[in-house]
Amino acid sequence: MTLNQNLTKTALPLLPWLPEIVHILRQQGRLILQAEPGSGKSTLVPLALLDLPGSIVMLEPRRIAAIGIASRMADILEEPLGKTVGYSVRGDRCISRESRIEVLTEGLLARRIQTNPELPGVSTIIFDEFHERSLFTDLSFALVLDLCRIRPDLKILVMSATMDCDAIAGHLNKSENRQGADKVQVLSCPGKTYPVETEYRPPRTGESIIECCGRTIRSLVEESRGSSHPAILAFLPGRREIAAVSELLSDLGSHTEVLPLHGSLPLSEQRRVLRSAEPGTKRVILATNIAETSLTVPDVSIVVDTGLVRLQRYHLRTGMDRLSLEAASIQSADQRRGRAILRLFVNTHFAVH
Repeated sequence: MTLNQNLTKTALPLLPWLPEIVHILRQQGRLILQAEPGSGKSTLVPLALLDLPGSIVMLEPRRIAAIGIASRMADILEEPLGKTVGYSVRGDRCISRESRIEVLTEGLLARRIQTNPELPGVSTIIFDEFHERSLFTDLSFALVLDLCRIRPDLKILVMSATMDCDAIAGHLNKSENRQGADKVQVLSCPGKTYPVETEYRPPRTGESIIECCGRTIRSLVEESRGSSHPAILAFLPGRREIAAVSELLSDLGSHTEVLPLHGSLPLSEQRRVLRSAEPGTKRVILATNIAETSLTVPDVSIVVDTGLVRLQRYHLRTGMDRLSLEAASIQSADQRRGRAILRLFVNTHFAVH
């Protein structure tokens, strides 16, 4: 089966746009791509770019997302992982001399450029989920732009569903002194959207967000018994909240599996969440914002969103970074919207957005 036939089988919304994406990168070497969550950016675009010479490096913000996306691309090609598509993350690597697509985290790319500045053999670098700004993302982006001074043939693709595309394009144009028809192109690809039913379930008087989240999930599990909704995905700000809600749901029964999902879990446990549940078993996935982008938890049709996120912020008084509990951004809410058919808010923080 040919590559085009394998891609066509996916029937993802981005499929008709792939020839134009390849053409723009071939001609201009730069592209900003915006498409809906779940449209196929992370899986279809790198495979379509195999038509271009050289190898492709795609950056992901999280280890489990890098492994999951590489595995999905290998499945589309009907090949073992590590053949055409491989990955490299901290503590794990699956790649071979045959590999032309490597999915890795930003920190590894920054280290690789510092070790071997010219990146020989690499023809295209893809920054996926670019809206998830971090120190390593910005450092990798700066190093790649600097590398383009001696590697003008290097192609750069920046992708996201919710980033400010014009601002990123303007930065690229300014850094590379592009003008007129040579300016970096922004391509917005409309996807197939489905209706999302939003229901607000606020905390009761004297009830904490943790208690409200646990009560909401319990009622949804009861409501979905006998239905075709096998999985519920709940967004919580951190490990402590996940453990607390998990304790509240410990008596749901043997036919309902409650699983945590956060970046501190061993990769083997994170991978377990990405596998489909056993027949007849419902799942409740308690996740941090690790499940917001790039990572698709299978069979999810209901999302419970606390509207909270824990972010690393610089503390002026101590001169150190610390974790801050904050309301999730509108961009985060939009990303979470793409995770399921039905989304429920259980926190008044979303009322003010």
